[in-house]
Amino acid sequence: MLAYRIAPDDGALTFAAESALPGSPTHISTDHQGRFVFVGSYNAGNVSVTRLDDGLPAGVVDVVEGLEGCHSANISPDNRTLWVPALKQDRICLFTLSDDGKLVSQERRKSPPLKGPGRAIWRSTRTSNMPTA
Repeated sequence: MLAYRIAPDDGALTFAAESALPGSPTHISTDHQGRFVFVGSYNAGNVSVTRLDDGLPAGVVDVVEGLEGCHSANISPDNRTLWVPALKQDRICLFTLSDDGKLVSQERRKSPPLKGPGRAIWRSTRTSNMPTA
């Protein structure tokens, strides 16, 4: 993963940092506080967490393997639960994000064969705050 600073006056890019990833990225996202980057790798079947220091990658904190067809990594609105669809397993894997960036496995939600979401977005309603595919 490469990080660049953007000059406010002319938009010029200046290299700032880099960090190795455990697999080729399919999806990259951050937590809502800008402390961690989540990388889902479809081919490697994993999701990784990289710590950010002042907006720059500072090293991989955690890697969860065995997520065949990992298609994305989406943090919940409360910044505590990472939703990771594993398409080849027809599952949505849930992980609690600890304060130090470690992922603690929760339940795995089974989806109908070939019907699991690739990505999720959250929408708030009066009755739910669940992702929709």
